[in-house]
Amino acid sequence: MDLKNFASAISQIAEEKGISSEKVIESVETALAAAYKKDYGRKGQIIKAKLDPETGDVRFWQVKLVVSPDMIYSEEELEELRNSKKEEKEERERGREKPEKVRFNPERHILVDEARKIKSGVNPGDELD
Repeated sequence: MDLKNFASAISQIAEEKGISSEKVIESVETALAAAYKKDYGRKGQIIKAKLDPETGDVRFWQVKLVVSPDMIYSEEELEELRNSKKEEKEERERGREKPEKVRFNPERHILVDEARKIKSGVNPGDELD
């Protein structure tokens, strides 16, 4: 990558749009992460990218949401949810918040005990990079 031209293009876009160069780089990072996920990722994964504008290096990583066992739906609760999709949709349309529980997906979630082995101090609801 020709970094001189890249930096010039970033500056030009930022000036034309009236935004900071950092915002332009964030947009490029978001696009790179989406392209990477499309080619190499799996459904449900959260992929992030970081671009170093000085070296041109790009780093990709997967982000997982930390969950505790009581935040995960049981099979019975999942069945109830399947049966009440219409009611759920009506509640969302009325502006109620989504439940805090999740359907566990190992591509998106990591249990809090496993997450704390990687990074101490994480809590349910935190993102683990």
